[in-house]
Amino acid sequence: MEREMEFCPTVYSEALQSVVENASADAVFDCESVEYKGSKYARGCIVLTEQTFYEWAVKFGRVQILLSNGTDQVYPVVEEFAGEFSCDLRA
Repeated sequence: MEREMEFCPTVYSEALQSVVENASADAVFDCESVEYKGSKYARGCIVLTEQTFYEWAVKFGRVQILLSNGTDQVYPVVEEFAGEFSCDLRA
């Protein structure tokens, strides 16, 4: 983890506070970036959040906040976007 600081839940929405409370009894840190299973994630990265069919029905998320308990659990908070498949773009 890079540049971690104690998570201050009061500056976030009640919904996020509730999720963090229920997810972990350990201390939670707000991180600039984390390495998880060999991949580095940072704020602003785009990650695949859901794919129900091959090449379409894809959802992506832009990482807004990275929360971690300091060990092996990472909780990315993302702004979600739906992808649009266009068969005309296939070459």
